[in-house]
Amino acid sequence: MQRILTTFEAHCADPRLPRKIVPKLRAVGFDLTKRDVYTMLNPEYNENTYSHGVIDFIASYVSGKNGITAEETNTWANELREKGQEGDYFFSISRYIFVVSKPA
Repeated sequence: MQRILTTFEAHCADPRLPRKIVPKLRAVGFDLTKRDVYTMLNPEYNENTYSHGVIDFIASYVSGKNGITAEETNTWANELREKGQEGDYFFSISRYIFVVSKPA
């Protein structure tokens, strides 16, 4: 799991950007108006959840990177689905929202 998630971080320009963005925005003259977080929580696995749709995307992205094989990604994805069927599934992701303005 950790190898897959660490490898998947490369799909972001900077996976740590939310903690660094406010000083960068202020440095170029923006004022922070509001910041918030939108958390997606899927404590179950079913076809109506965000995580259901993203598992295959993650598997496809990481396959062949950092020594992760297609077989390994299939095993990972299938294990998540099995955990869902067993009632032992958990997925959570936070999306950060920054509202800024540029003074006239």
